[in-house]
Amino acid sequence: MRCWKGLKLIMTPRAVVAWSGAMVTLTGYIGITNLEGPSRASLEGLQANRMLVDLRDRSHLMWGLVTHHVAAQSTREMAALAKEITAVDAELANRWKVYEPLSRSKEEREAYLKYRASWSEYVKARDATTLRLSTGNRKSDAYATLKTILEPTYQEAISHLRETITEHDNQAVAHSTAGRFLHESSQASLIWLSLAALGLSLSLGRVLTRVITRGTREQRVVHPNRSTRFIPPARS
Repeated sequence: MRCWKGLKLIMTPRAVVAWSGAMVTLTGYIGITNLEGPSRASLEGLQANRMLVDLRDRSHLMWGLVTHHVAAQSTREMAALAKEITAVDAELANRWKVYEPLSRSKEEREAYLKYRASWSEYVKARDATTLRLSTGNRKSDAYATLKTILEPTYQEAISHLRETITEHDNQAVAHSTAGRFLHESSQASLIWLSLAALGLSLSLGRVLTRVITRGTREQRVVHPNRSTRFIPPARS
């Protein structure tokens, strides 16, 4: 009898509603968890793309600064340009640090490493030849190294950077297609899981109703003459 009373307390309408809510909450959590992956990947892809674009723009800016340094005539102007070149070097290093963990494919990483290697050679040649000669007012020699040594190295680095951007864009398209498919699949799965949870809760409610009704009938059969009159508690 105690077990039966405990069962009735557990299987109340409130308990059924709570069970249904728990099931729907669980399916919602599953759906959200499935959608977090594509969203995070999309955000990381956008950040990586922004870093690559910044690298390209600052690389072009660097070429312009070095060219202006070679053309500059005053010591003051060359010093200001040298300061800007140092600042752009730091900006490039900062964007390398942000981008590198975000590279996606093997092809993208390989192209990026080639860019870094070529850019390192460019910086060494820039500092050892062109800027050194330009700062010493050997402008003709500085211009000669700019065209024969620096420009080919610079163009090689930019070519690898363009290759990196292309590979990144290709991966972004592939991830976008896969993300849309996963998003649609997750939405469909979430709908079906929610319907299944609702159906299970309704079925459970019907079963519990039948069990409780049958139990009540059995109690009435066992105690047909039991009075239902209210009996107040005894006074102390």
